Amino acid sequence: MSIKSTIGLTVSAAALAMLNLGASAVAANTPTPTSVTVAGSLQSEVGCAGDWDPTCAAAYLAFDAADEVWQGTFSLPAGNWEYKAALNDSWTENYGANAQLNGSNIGLNLAGAQSVKFYYDHATHWIADNKGNVIATVPGSFQSELGCPGDWQPDCLRSWLQDPDGDGTYAFTTTALPAGNYEGKVAIDESWTENYGAGGVPNGANIAFTVAFDHQQVTFSYDATTHILTISLSDQPASVTIAGSLQSEAGCVGDWDPTCAATHLAFDAADKVWQGTFNLPAGNYEYRAALNNSWNENYGANAQLNGPNVGFSLGYARDVKFYYDHTSHWVTDNVSSVIATVPGSYQSELGCPGDWQPDCLLSWLQDIEGDGIYWFSTTSLPAGNYEAKVAIDESWTVNYGAGGVPNGANLSFIVPNDNDQVLFRWNAETKILTISVNGSDTDFDFEGFFAPVLNEPAINSAKAGAGIPVKFDLGGDQGLAIFAAGYPKSNPVACDASAPIGAVEETVSAGGSRLVYDTDSSQYIYVWKTTPAWAGTCRELVLGFTDGSVERAMFRFRK
Repeated sequence: MSIKSTIGLTVSAAALAMLNLGASAVAANTPTPTSVTVAGSLQSEVGCAGDWDPTCAAAYLAFDAADEVWQGTFSLPAGNWEYKAALNDSWTENYGANAQLNGSNIGLNLAGAQSVKFYYDHATHWIADNKGNVIATVPGSFQSELGCPGDWQPDCLRSWLQDPDGDGTYAFTTTALPAGNYEGKVAIDESWTENYGAGGVPNGANIAFTVAFDHQQVTFSYDATTHILTISLSDQPASVTIAGSLQSEAGCVGDWDPTCAATHLAFDAADKVWQGTFNLPAGNYEYRAALNNSWNENYGANAQLNGPNVGFSLGYARDVKFYYDHTSHWVTDNVSSVIATVPGSYQSELGCPGDWQPDCLLSWLQDIEGDGIYWFSTTSLPAGNYEAKVAIDESWTVNYGAGGVPNGANLSFIVPNDNDQVLFRWNAETKILTISVNGSDTDFDFEGFFAPVLNEPAINSAKAGAGIPVKFDLGGDQGLAIFAAGYPKSNPVACDASAPIGAVEETVSAGGSRLVYDTDSSQYIYVWKTTPAWAGTCRELVLGFTDGSVERAMFRFRK
């Protein structure tokens, strides 16, 4: 047996080398195959002339039209075997472990001779067997809606739970159910002999669930270790159609048709936003977002249910991208609205793949009211120091930093406590982004530093060891508890020889740093006690305020 296994591996490696040449020609969603062969080191044991032969009919699976799954059972002797699914009597399209095209061989170890049933689902490309995998289905009162001959049928593979990634969690998702109340449980090996109900209990109670609207997405997840079945329902609609006067230009038979798939948006699970791009000729257009292929639930201007149409005009033919957020119900496009996001060092905390990603719409600024103020709020950030700026059209090509300056400096902000509310507001006219923490009522109106300190990008030249009066206004007397924990602070920085330099002529005697509020000038004065050892170096003074804002001033110290 070990000799056969070794030969199989050698042949497979050679076959894969040839397969890689044509892999790019195989589409992600390929046509229905004419045949599926369990090709591997086991074929000579099931009647084939040799192993690793994709053309051997003795190792064919049969397509079960009722289940929509290819299946076949073969008697095998004890041994260690390997195989994969070869389609259309060829190695051109084949699937191995983890449903991967040209993937690695799947191992099958048998201690004794026995019958083994193999399965291949062309919708997912998962190839499996009932010895190396758990064959689990979800029989229930909903199966007839999937196309099963009836309900509570453990042998109907239209509710087959699959585990392509091999993590022990078997799942199945459907949007085929109409609104209603249903029940289900897990059955093993297409039989009631072994089944699990609520809490993973053998022969346990059915698990009830409710589908709130037609075609709501339902996901069944089964943990093969605990035997617990989880049934979750997405709060997203089954479909979102851009329905309006533009549809006949985008491939629909007519306009204002909520059922036309040509103007369906696609749900981006990473962004949690429905999106779609259509090429349209010059003209004036109107539209709404129609949910679930119906007018029963639709959203128009200002995210209003049954609201007025959203309008836009094109002076020339171009691609127009549409967006719909089911959380806010805002539907818009990149012509009638500015598509602005807030990339920054915090985005990974929202669920973005990483930080500083302008195309992650989890930090999408929305203007539902249509007043030109785009905003979004989050409570997902842990305590910490962050930076951000605004990017347009999911790209860095156009971006705005501090003060609304194109390609300007990042805006710093502080989240004092885990899950504090952070509000990002961007004015599309001034391009200024405002970041506040724990509500707009605590915002400070910082108007810059006053003499003798110059504002960035200028560098202040000061005598090391002197006390520097740092003066600023916060829009009135806010009390003395204005600094966030750990602030003010200073950091060493590289000296920029190209920056303008201004001398700090006014200094004060100071035994230590301190803060006062001058009622005559309506200014705060922070006396910053510097150190003689800083002579010949540059430092930035950082003031972090309790509203989450951060302000900086640059200094070069002399003896």
